[in-house]
Amino acid sequence: MTKRYSLMLFLMLMTSSGISQAQCFQPSPNLLAMGDRYYHQLQPHQWSSKDEKIKDALLDAAEDDWKGDYSESECFGSDKNPREVQRTASVKADITNVMKGTLKLSAWKKFAAEGKTESDVVQLFDERHVFSGDVSKTNLRTAEVHAARLAGGGRRMDEILSTLEINGDRLTLTRKIYYNGYLGRVERYSLQRD
Repeated sequence: MTKRYSLMLFLMLMTSSGISQAQCFQPSPNLLAMGDRYYHQLQPHQWSSKDEKIKDALLDAAEDDWKGDYSESECFGSDKNPREVQRTASVKADITNVMKGTLKLSAWKKFAAEGKTESDVVQLFDERHVFSGDVSKTNLRTAEVHAARLAGGGRRMDEILSTLEINGDRLTLTRKIYYNGYLGRVERYSLQRD
């Protein structure tokens, strides 16, 4: 991975977690850095043995029952006329380290404004899909790619930029989701141990 590419990914992951209409449908920093190679040449990330140990310790620290706030922003419309829909909820979550390097987040979200409750299960940091990442004792940042089948028979490439931060009894998880290289959704969990 080139230094320019690594820097672009790091800067994108460090930006704010919400979407504004100006950001809806903006290209992924990885798409900007890689051009057409983005769609064809993403390789699994290889962690150094030191980083692997730090990452495993951080993922183990995430295993617990959590509660707190959840917010999401989703883009609709087109890049010329974007429309953003935001939702917030209180959330209870259970995080388990299901496989070495993969977290499973089971969340129960209560959207008070809508009088609605939803559940969700998300797998995070699955090494089979991670193509870029960095880690410290309190932060893990990765870029993952998943192929999605669409109801009409087509396929879509989902790139997910995830940031996990743990400070004692507090956990923040942010996921920026790019559909075929363009920003479509941001999710943020702000949690404390239950």
